[in-house]
Amino acid sequence: MSTIKNILFTVIALCSLSFAANIGQKAPAFSAIGHDGKTYSLENLKGKYIVLEWFNPSCPYVKKHYNSKNLPNIQKEAKSDKKHPLVWLSISSSYKKHPAYFSNDEAKKIMSDFDSNADAFIIDESGEIGKAFGASATPHIFIIDPEGKLIYQGGVDGGKNANSLKASSIKSAEHKYLKDVLFNRIFKGKTIESEIASTRAIGCSVKYKPTN
Repeated sequence: MSTIKNILFTVIALCSLSFAANIGQKAPAFSAIGHDGKTYSLENLKGKYIVLEWFNPSCPYVKKHYNSKNLPNIQKEAKSDKKHPLVWLSISSSYKKHPAYFSNDEAKKIMSDFDSNADAFIIDESGEIGKAFGASATPHIFIIDPEGKLIYQGGVDGGKNANSLKASSIKSAEHKYLKDVLFNRIFKGKTIESEIASTRAIGCSVKYKPTN
């Protein structure tokens, strides 16, 4: 499929900065059973950093970051920092009748196909978690600190070249927001400046169940 067709097929979500969860405030409470049968909630993950990544296996932008190993490598490196325990949850808020929907039973194969190093996939078919956070794109990243406060929302990268579907655009993107926040701010004990704590998520729209 050509790049142009990909763009036509995909509703590109250039996420606005209006989102449900607010930086510096307590993150929306959530509790969900992962594909592994374990319960993941804001409460039982307290004391750890939490990365929530909205995911759609059909989205060309998601494929770009996984096929290039960009996100799997970030996941692996982030989870290897023993001084900063971190749980990475990939969330699908696609509704059941949408082609992007997949079940808990299918999640294990998708994780393998994408070489994902996330701790678990969460199937948010109702869209409740996604709407609580204001997730509007795939990928769209939210980071919660050990006290339960939201400290980042936005894209994997941004600025010049980030809109491209070419794998080479990952290296040439003007801003590597996610890497910068994780490895240059959080893990080094530095403040996340307001100009990068909330960025624009570039990707496909989240496939929430249509409302009448």
